Amino acid sequence: MFTTPLQPAEYGALIDAHYHDPNRPGWALFDIDDRARGWHWIDTSTPDWADADAAFRAFVPDSARRRFLTFRGWTVRRIEDSAHLVASLLHAARGESQPGDEADLLADDLLMLDLPGYERCADINTPLDLGDGKR
Repeated sequence: MFTTPLQPAEYGALIDAHYHDPNRPGWALFDIDDRARGWHWIDTSTPDWADADAAFRAFVPDSARRRFLTFRGWTVRRIEDSAHLVASLLHAARGESQPGDEADLLADDLLMLDLPGYERCADINTPLDLGDGKR
């Protein structure tokens, strides 16, 4: 379903889409800052990707999480030419920063919480050692 951070199989499928069908229409998941957080081609043969509401449910299966993201301004929109979004997601997957990119642990947690083996990169209850003797 291609939500950041990408799994290896998703990365490969996105590379394939980028080079073999770059202008394919798709559904894009946008955060409140209008950054693409996910993409999937439009597939009317399955109910999961037939319309924007179904795509939002597929991107974020948990209804409570989906309501929270909606409250925070996240949307799913149809994009006719997805080449720029697919390229942006590939840049993010490779760790290449884009103008305006910043860590968004809440977004990562909300999207990745159910994946086996997912762990936060930092424990919010543990003070960080800043290297200057202060925490």
